[in-house]
Amino acid sequence: MPFDHPPVPRDWCTVVLRRSSLHRLLLPLLLATLLPGRIDAAPPSPSSLRVIDLEEEPHAVFSGDARDIVVLFFLAPECPVSNRSVPTMRALAAEFAGAHVRFLGVYPEPDEPLANLRRHAAEFRLDFPLRVDRPHALVRHTGVTLTPEAVVADGQGTLLYRGRIDDRFVDFGRERPRATREDLREVLLALRAGRRPPFRATQGFGCTLNQPVPSR
Repeated sequence: MPFDHPPVPRDWCTVVLRRSSLHRLLLPLLLATLLPGRIDAAPPSPSSLRVIDLEEEPHAVFSGDARDIVVLFFLAPECPVSNRSVPTMRALAAEFAGAHVRFLGVYPEPDEPLANLRRHAAEFRLDFPLRVDRPHALVRHTGVTLTPEAVVADGQGTLLYRGRIDDRFVDFGRERPRATREDLREVLLALRAGRRPPFRATQGFGCTLNQPVPSR
């Protein structure tokens, strides 16, 4: 009696690939060859982020050392809430700045003249280093949406906190005599005590960011 072989399916190649343990390795390579436009490029690493200072000199923001702490204050010259928060920013920088803790003010201003920013920095006595994020590279990395807004990250750019400095501001023209919750200071106290709290975000209050004009 002859041995009956099962019919070979037309899509035998597909069947073999599906049944083979190698298909999970071969299929991505095949797709990458046939559909190169479908593979997204990896985002730039935080250590590659560069922003300019008020003299147009570029600077790295993150050192690459996880032991370092970077505190970013996003501020805007025309935002009244941002301007009224400057004394608190200066006080926190004076209290917590140290060998492994750096404070930076960031102007996320796409087209404000540098002369205006220098004048604002002098008028409000901003005595920590200042940076200008014209293309919003830091904005995208941190996820900020307002000024003023604070961000705490380690030296590798890993975010530890994003949000309000404290809860003093309720609305435009309305504020508490003093804050009842000092969110940023709580995070910095924990880090100074050797504790690394999990990432936390709070809802701030202030002015929406001026967005860069898309290039054509």
